[in-house]
Amino acid sequence: MIKIVKSDKNLLEAEILDEDKHSIPNLLVKYLLKDDRVEYAGYRIPHPLVSYPRIIVRTKEGYSPIEVLKSVIERIINDVNNFEKAFLKALK
Repeated sequence: MIKIVKSDKNLLEAEILDEDKHSIPNLLVKYLLKDDRVEYAGYRIPHPLVSYPRIIVRTKEGYSPIEVLKSVIERIINDVNNFEKAFLKALK
C-alpha cells in the first residue's frame, strides 16, 4: 500500500499504492499539517494516467518523518473508529 521512495533525517517521500488517487493522500496531508512537528506536507501525482500519488513530509529538526507519519495514521484510525461508534449510536 505504501512504497518509500526517499527517506532521510527530516524528509520522507512515499508512493501511496492505491488506485484512488486522492482520498488517502489528501486525508494524510490534512492530518499532517495539523501536527506541530511537521514543516511541510503535500502530495503530487507525477502523471495522472500512470503514476501513484507521492506524499512528501518534511519535519522539524529532531523529529523522524516516519514516526510522525505513524502517529498521524494512528490518529486517523482512532478518529474513524470514534466516528463509527457515534454513527452506530445515532442509528439506535
